[in-house]
Amino acid sequence: MLGGLGDRFELVMPDARGTGESPPPESDDGYGFDQLADDIESLRTARSLERLTLLAHSAACTTALHYTAFHSTRLEALVLVAPGRRLYPEIEDDTEPILRQRHSEPQIAAAIDALDRLTAGPPQDEVPALLDALTPAFYADWSERQRTHAEAENGQANQSAGQLFGTPDIDVAVLRDRLSEVEAPVLVITGSKDAATGILPGAAWAACFRKGEQLTIDSSGHYPWVDQPERFRHAVVGFLSRPIA
Repeated sequence: MLGGLGDRFELVMPDARGTGESPPPESDDGYGFDQLADDIESLRTARSLERLTLLAHSAACTTALHYTAFHSTRLEALVLVAPGRRLYPEIEDDTEPILRQRHSEPQIAAAIDALDRLTAGPPQDEVPALLDALTPAFYADWSERQRTHAEAENGQANQSAGQLFGTPDIDVAVLRDRLSEVEAPVLVITGSKDAATGILPGAAWAACFRKGEQLTIDSSGHYPWVDQPERFRHAVVGFLSRPIA
């Protein structure tokens, strides 16, 4: 329940199109993040909410950013957790340096080797095993809690949908201009050991907003509510408890 946020807030977690209990779209275009953003608006109206607080993680931050750009008046607050570079490609990719700085950690040595082999273009039948070896790099530790979370993640993804998620033809400059006019407060959370999306994208996205701020949680990877649940919960609760100016 996102590090205990469910004890404080009502969490509504929709299944994206083609995953869980949500049916696939009628065409492949329906998997695009712009279409998924429309689903957020449909969910808001279905629950008769005048405004909503939106929290998104990783690739879903792309959906949330698109929603925010075009439905900002419906947004009470926005929390982006580990956002990437998809809509901001000019940001420096700092994921590999973060990974290699962790080379002395036992579980990371194999992940670095897997990354090197993936970069070299291995035979296709070797790719699944190499991706599995890379998984510990997405966490700050590789203890039971992290391994359990990683195993559950494997059954939640729609790989075909994922390949179509980032295909919409979007003018990213226009989108970022619209974000600069957003009045809602925005918190961007990054992990100091996040080798999946890094830290620099979070800083850049926070700077896009009038009321944007970034918080990097130490000893946290790509899933801060798994690595540092108390710090994550404290950060989000503290942010959402502030008076809305």
